[in-house]
Amino acid sequence: MRSNLVIAVLLGVTAGVVACTDTTSPKPAPRVAAIGDIKVPDHAAVGDTVKISFNYFTVGCDTGVVVQARPASDGYRFTVTSWPTGLACPMLATTSMIYRPPLGYIVNPPHPSPLRLVFTQPGGTDSVRVVGP
Repeated sequence: MRSNLVIAVLLGVTAGVVACTDTTSPKPAPRVAAIGDIKVPDHAAVGDTVKISFNYFTVGCDTGVVVQARPASDGYRFTVTSWPTGLACPMLATTSMIYRPPLGYIVNPPHPSPLRLVFTQPGGTDSVRVVGP
């Protein structure tokens, strides 16, 4: 008898959760994460390997972090996006304290010279670095 009651309660809770999930609502738009601690060399010849590193800083409990490195005619554009969960973040105070090692990216030769590196920032003011010959 008790097991039937437990099963009935579990089925009721599951049905309630499914009923409250609106699958037709629009999905949240991704947010552009801030990129900082950018490290690039000052100079590199066309035949040199260029090592790039940077950190990104997401908002609260965002998930699904995507790092993009898109080639351009004169270099690369780096963009980091994340998606808001819409849920309360119980550890908001501690998530900003989690250490993330910098991301690394290598541009193999040959590459444009000068090499222009654009780091997309929230608010539309991008950070630009130029690695000269």
